[in-house]
Amino acid sequence: MSISVNHSMHELYKKTRLTSRLSLRSETILELKVVTTEIRSSHCETVCETPGGGLTGGLKSAKVQLMKNKIRTGAGWLLIVCVLLLNVPVAGLAPEPARGKNAMVASQHELASKAGVDVLKKGGNAVDAAIAVGLALAVVYPEAGNIGGGGFMVIRKPDGKAFAIDYREMAPAAAHRDIFVDKEGKLISGEGGSTVGYRASGVPGTMAGFDLAFKKHGSGKVKWGELVEPARRLAVDGYVLSYRLAVLFYAYREQLAKYPDSNRIFLNNGKYLDEGDILKQPELGATLARIQKQGATEFYTGETARLIAADMKANNGLITLEDLKNYVAKEREPLRGTYRGHEIITMPPPSSGGLVMLQVLNMLEPHDVKSFGHNSAAMVHLLTEASRRAFADRAEYMADPDFADVPAPS
Repeated sequence: MSISVNHSMHELYKKTRLTSRLSLRSETILELKVVTTEIRSSHCETVCETPGGGLTGGLKSAKVQLMKNKIRTGAGWLLIVCVLLLNVPVAGLAPEPARGKNAMVASQHELASKAGVDVLKKGGNAVDAAIAVGLALAVVYPEAGNIGGGGFMVIRKPDGKAFAIDYREMAPAAAHRDIFVDKEGKLISGEGGSTVGYRASGVPGTMAGFDLAFKKHGSGKVKWGELVEPARRLAVDGYVLSYRLAVLFYAYREQLAKYPDSNRIFLNNGKYLDEGDILKQPELGATLARIQKQGATEFYTGETARLIAADMKANNGLITLEDLKNYVAKEREPLRGTYRGHEIITMPPPSSGGLVMLQVLNMLEPHDVKSFGHNSAAMVHLLTEASRRAFADRAEYMADPDFADVPAPS
């Protein structure tokens, strides 16, 4: 079984990758990676650029580069020396790909992927693992992983049958056409607008989508609580903050500081978080504990729903208890297409990604794309024009099929 999950928004790290890259004419052609368990810095990258030359089985025109990266470790300084030699085949130095004998899990965070792998080891299937991963991402990947947002899930079973679950956010009942414009018809920016604040949120669908997937497509070999536990534990016990996430929180400090809870949790009340700090989210852990014990419906009818509705009411938001109670995730028929003899199964509307992808591939198929050369002017021009036409159709016709007719293939 294979599964694809797309989420939208609104460990301790024992291994750290150090990357040194050689770039030739702006194209990365060689990558060396050193993995260590000692290094405290989460990432170090040195880019060596050469003035020109081609690549035909080796680095013919590149000069020998000596790169020294000094990384502070608990035991002192670690000196890493990367020497790039002439005429070394790229294939021989490519990073070893991850491999799985029986199954694999890929996500935006190592801890979330581990949660999925652990579920598979217990006998769960890809759907079970995807739910565990999705819940864990709500803790360790807060900019996109979520239980307060929504998403899509495409499932293909071993017999070839495919299913698509739509659990994107829905507009609350009080929403109307002009909700994001002022009395003069001008777009509202900041709080009260379509991208920031309480009115920007739709009714979350993630928990309903996961519940539907678990009950209809789960293996039946693992319990709901087992899927929630890794996320709950990460929220309560915390995890080591990466350099990337610490920098991201700081980059969004202006937006996060506007609201007391986000300022407290993600900005440490203005003191900011550093790489290596332990990020704990006890309130999220409590929410996950309720969902773990009472099921996904707790989010829509229990204490969590009441907390959401009360906070919305106190801050001029729109979502009510009735909106939460009425949310329903939907199973839709996946889109199917082909590209050069390969079948493609993807998400149908209201997702636009699957339809645009199929359109672009259908327009590329009559052309000998390989003969154009990688990133050649002809290749970029063809891809640009195909994408331009597909996105023009997206702008003209794409909508929610529950409210409009979308000319998409069945």
